[in-house]
Amino acid sequence: MLLRHQLDKAMSSPRSSTRERNRLRSELSQAYSEEEAYWKQKSRNNWLQSGDRNTKFFHSVTKTRRIRNNLASIMDDNGALHRGDKNIGSVAEQYFQKLFSSEAGNTELYEKVFDGFQERVSSEVNRDLTRPVTIPEIEEAVFAIGPHRAPGPDGFSGAFFHQFWGSIKQTIIKEIQLFFECGILDPIHNQTNICLIPKVSPPSSMTDFRPISLCNVSYKIISKILVGRLKRHLSGIISENQATFIPGRMITDNVIIAHEMYYALKSRKRQAKSYMALKTDMTKLMIGLNGVFWKLQ
Repeated sequence: MLLRHQLDKAMSSPRSSTRERNRLRSELSQAYSEEEAYWKQKSRNNWLQSGDRNTKFFHSVTKTRRIRNNLASIMDDNGALHRGDKNIGSVAEQYFQKLFSSEAGNTELYEKVFDGFQERVSSEVNRDLTRPVTIPEIEEAVFAIGPHRAPGPDGFSGAFFHQFWGSIKQTIIKEIQLFFECGILDPIHNQTNICLIPKVSPPSSMTDFRPISLCNVSYKIISKILVGRLKRHLSGIISENQATFIPGRMITDNVIIAHEMYYALKSRKRQAKSYMALKTDMTKLMIGLNGVFWKLQ
């Protein structure tokens, strides 16, 4: 608003020079571009590009997202309705504390279960996974991060790292190499914001949300490097029954198999009497197995 006022004043004043008017036009155009980029990032729009003064459109999309994502009330496990940010936060905290708490009191039982498991990671694979990290490897991970992904608690997006990489690269490379060589990670890099993504519209309870972590870019760089190394060996480590996260495998394959098994149990009486199908809470199961894994370490 200030630049536009200054430009209008300069245009109506005979004392202002052409050079001054051009400077104000350039600064105003730059301000409009920055404002447009800001609202594009806030709108999370992926199909429309910046450059045509789409600020009003992005602003409208942002307002729509905020209205849609606004949570006015939530229902707890007992069916009681809670309103207000403080009460909703308390319900969410209690839900996730219960969800992520371990229900297994005896780890010796799991040690017996895992006893005799065949080793999948060979010495050659282990050397490749633990080799020193290189500068090109770090730079490749940095520029593989989406520029406009939601930032973590530090507020820096991937676009900042891409634009100012020449100025900050030495510090970032030093931090990444320190982690891989000495296992030292500053706790500030590991801080995350928890974001709840609705599974249904409108959500009524905490089970209707899928939690995701908004990590700092410095943490994403480390995870990108680890993922880049692991994905070359996952096909030989992960069981053939696991259909997700492996190139060339599709999760829909297991869905089709599950449908075929359910149809066979339903349509063939002989198989229905001899076999049965179990449906498990995969969220709780994976959390429990992950906790056991770390305890065994």
